[in-house]
Amino acid sequence: AECVVRDHRAVCECRPGFVGERCESIEPVCDSSPCFNGGSCETIAGTFRCICPQNFTGARCQFGMDECIGVACPNGGVCHDLPGVGTTKCLCRTGFSGPKCAEIEDICSSANPCRNGANCIPSQLGRFKCKCLPGWEGPTCEINIVGTGKVYRLPMAQIGHGVEN
Repeated sequence: AECVVRDHRAVCECRPGFVGERCESIEPVCDSSPCFNGGSCETIAGTFRCICPQNFTGARCQFGMDECIGVACPNGGVCHDLPGVGTTKCLCRTGFSGPKCAEIEDICSSANPCRNGANCIPSQLGRFKCKCLPGWEGPTCEINIVGTGKVYRLPMAQIGHGVEN
């Protein structure tokens, strides 16, 4: 402590962590509840230390631990740590679904990407091919080629027979 004269009186200026007229008492630093997330406070020589509960770190237990450590999201999925304790979610790569990205997604059943009456043919890992009806082309049969001058062939079963007069 350092004592100085103020208003004709001796006053002690205490070092951090000490209080009282002569700085004789340790400041009750834990009274202000400096620890977060349920951490318990322990007074040590005028300062404090927080003892953190499981899943929290930092000088004041202010950081949640990465709960994705040790969580497997197979098939190229990525674990995402959500707010709160014990809440993670796997973000799945295209072609996979489910809480752990273990289910192979049939895109033809869930959201048929083929247009204009085309048949969706599923292949591996969420991929697909569209079998376009005559007059349509493109990856999802989105391009109308009728009237464009393009020639297309009909399967023999779809060719009609003309009527003679």
